[in-house]
Amino acid sequence: MNQFKYEPSCFRRGALPYLAATYRRQEKAYTPLLHSHQEWLEITYVSSGSGEQIIGERNWHVSVGDLMICNCGVVHGENPLSVSDFKTYCFNFTNVRLPGVPENCLISGGDPPILPAGRWKPEIDRLAETLHALYGQDGMEDACQLLAASFLALVCQMNLERRQDTDESAAKNGLIISCIEQYINRNYKETITLDSVAEQFHISRYYLSHLFRKSTGFSLIQYLTQRRIGEAQILLQSSDKSAADISLMVGFSSASYFNNVFRRYVGMTPVQYRTISRDYARGLS
Repeated sequence: MNQFKYEPSCFRRGALPYLAATYRRQEKAYTPLLHSHQEWLEITYVSSGSGEQIIGERNWHVSVGDLMICNCGVVHGENPLSVSDFKTYCFNFTNVRLPGVPENCLISGGDPPILPAGRWKPEIDRLAETLHALYGQDGMEDACQLLAASFLALVCQMNLERRQDTDESAAKNGLIISCIEQYINRNYKETITLDSVAEQFHISRYYLSHLFRKSTGFSLIQYLTQRRIGEAQILLQSSDKSAADISLMVGFSSASYFNNVFRRYVGMTPVQYRTISRDYARGLS
């Protein structure tokens, strides 16, 4: 008869984590300030309330259902300048050996240390409460440690799902920005506003503004303006059309506004640019 031996895929071969300590904070009297643990991974679960937590070099807002993940050696603690009122379960693990990260670490450098339980909140609630209740009881160590490994495996899976959601979201956002840039390149001569583009792509004005600046480094209007100025430069070099005519051709509402914007971006008036660019071109021929 074949013997079946199960080994969790999220842990390195033959290495199960060990729950070294657990405690529950129910009173504000215990307020840990900045500290670190060199020997264990700390996971804190917010069972109720909300507050501010410093993890690494950043301040994070946490609320009910959040998991705070502190790799070994990471400085963390409650922000003493904030008003925090939460209840938590805290679990300290050793012998945590996960693929791709150092020992007693769970998240990599690109993972935020705050992990919302989301759809897994009912399971995390039960696991946290049961782990805390079993820890230290006579005869329950095996059950407690195996349950602790299950808890850690679930947190690892939650973090993996978050990474996948983030990758999918980044790909979707990249496609949206690419489509918007193509739309502007085709229609820069027309009247384009933040509202009109948001309506065209069925997204909110605020989301469009935030996403476009985050992806390109420019506001949508700055990108549109640079596109129009770039086309105007080509026409000033290659045609004899007046600056006023060119301003209308590339989408500006008036020649005076075009002159002001052109000077701000290029450092000279359109007429000066035409003269200098043509003199430069003749010097190269």
